Amino acid sequence: DLTSASAAKNEGWLTVKGRKLRVCYDGPFNSCAVFTHGLNVSLSELFLSRFGVPIAEGYTLQSLADAFNLRLPLFENRIFRQWCGLNHAGCDVSNSGNPNKGNHNTICRIGCIGDGGATECRLDDFALGIGVSSCSDGYGCWATGTSTPSLHYRDSLTFHDIRGSFQQTAYIYVQ
Repeated sequence: DLTSASAAKNEGWLTVKGRKLRVCYDGPFNSCAVFTHGLNVSLSELFLSRFGVPIAEGYTLQSLADAFNLRLPLFENRIFRQWCGLNHAGCDVSNSGNPNKGNHNTICRIGCIGDGGATECRLDDFALGIGVSSCSDGYGCWATGTSTPSLHYRDSLTFHDIRGSFQQTAYIYVQ
């Protein structure tokens, strides 16, 4: 339903298989980012059993903001490490935990997370996407909650901590 602002996990969530997702924020056709994972799985299988899925597009926080047509501060000059992709948990950018189990300090379902510090094992200073965590998501820096605001973002290394959410409906397409 293109007019509904509520979450929809329906037949498409369970059965439609694809090799990429297209996420749009300005209606169903504009301000879109493609996440090519190449797995040919349903969304249900992707988020329940595939972890730390890299994507072909090679997004950074800034290039993902550009794809969504968002006017956010320039992230790149202050990021020590970042991870962009699907269904990642934990601070290790090369090895993901299961975001469905345990208490991870960071989660990224669809999008990017990053950190400006070289000494801490956290990816909590920067966030952009759907189901992404940061120190400003309402659950603190060392925990994740049951939900985050739609299109949550955070950039903490500017003069002022910039954070919030666009609270827009995300249109997710399986291709």
